[in-house]
Parts: sequence; C-alpha cells; structure tokens
Amino acid sequence: MRTLRRATEAEVLEDRLLGGWMSLEALLGDDAQLQLSLPRLPLRVAEKRIAALIGAVAANSYRTDLSVALYQEVERALGDQTFNQHSDFIDAPSEVLIEAGFGPQATVEIKIADFVPQLRSLAPFIRQPLLQAKVVSGLKFYEDAAVALSRLRLLRAGAAAEATIIYQMRNRLVHQAKRRPEVLEYYASRSTRYASMILRALMLSPATLSNQAIFQGQLDDVETLLYNLAQGDIAALSR
Repeated sequence: MRTLRRATEAEVLEDRLLGGWMSLEALLGDDAQLQLSLPRLPLRVAEKRIAALIGAVAANSYRTDLSVALYQEVERALGDQTFNQHSDFIDAPSEVLIEAGFGPQATVEIKIADFVPQLRSLAPFIRQPLLQAKVVSGLKFYEDAAVALSRLRLLRAGAAAEATIIYQMRNRLVHQAKRRPEVLEYYASRSTRYASMILRALMLSPATLSNQAIFQGQLDDVETLLYNLAQGDIAALSR
C-alpha cells in the first residue's frame, strides 16, 4: 500500500507509472497457481497473469461502479439544480425522486437490482442532454444482455491490453527510453488506477480468504457472468 500511495502522489510521471506497476507486481505477481486462460499478449507468463487479472477485475468492477456513477451523476445534477434556479436538469415529481433513491428519505446503499428499475422511471424526466445520454447508455447495459456482454468483453480485453502497454513502457523507462509526455501521463494514471482497483478488490473480500482465492474468484466470476449473459440472462448482472 505504501508503494501505491507513493506512486499516486508522485509528481514525476515516470515514477508514477513505475510505482503503479510495482504495486501490481506486489499484489498479483506471486499467485502462480491460478487456473486461467492466459491472454495472447506479448508478455511473460507472470505479466500475462497480471494482465488477465486486471481484465477480470475491471469487468467485475464495472457492473457495480456504473450504477454508483449514474446515481452520483443524477445526485450532482439535482444539487446543481437546487443552487441554480435557471437550471432545469430533472423535472421529476418528488415522489419519483424519493422512490429512485434521492432526497432526505433516500438510502445511501445502492443495489443494482433496486436502483436500475427506479432509474428507468426517472429517465423520462431528465432534460439535461449529456446526463440523459449517460442514463440511456447505462440502462441499455443493465437491461440488454447482448449490450452488457459486448461491453464487458471489450472492457476486459481493453484493460488487459493496457496492462501490456504499461508493462512495455515500464521496461523502456527502466532502460532510460523517452516517451511522449501525453502518452506517459495517460498510462501512468492507468497504472495507479488498476493497482487501486486490485487493492479495492482485496479489501472488499472476506479476510479469511487468501489472495489466491480472491483472484481466482474474480476470474471465475467474470467467466460465469459472461457465460450467463451469452445465454440472455441479464439478471446475472445483479447477482
């Protein structure tokens, strides 16, 4: 955790990227017994394992993080509307807002199975175009198994591919190679973000489980989720 904190706080982009990858190696690198299909990436086995795990955790996190992000977007719009009398982002009746989880009687716990149907009832009252587009996109993910399957597959593959690039950049930096600042800045942020995501997965898991059991669970969960979505089982997202 100290390595990750130093990496996150580092002002030098090279230090941020290298520290992020070191954190990933420390969190993931020793679990050689995991049963997984290694992605076809230009990496050694240890780095392929890291890439595969990053892809799985990214996909597993997305299905819950998206609902939280949508809730926060709506909550922010309502806050802006309260303080700016000229804004009319959401013109829903108070009972619809409360039913959807907003207002003084709202609960702070967000459950996908409960929130998504309420978001559907709230959607027609959203007037702000960008927020409306985000809500429509989110509802498509949660209500259409084909959309969810496609998005999660792309997300998993994209995260694994980014892990590959981070590792390759790490090697070049070790050998004093120079990178374009804007490219380095992006992958430095991704490096620490993925390390933080892995750490969160560990911290949210039962303390009685080993790291290996947690990571194997992440791999198994995403495979099961993708299989169920391929069968048209959209309810798998909320299980």
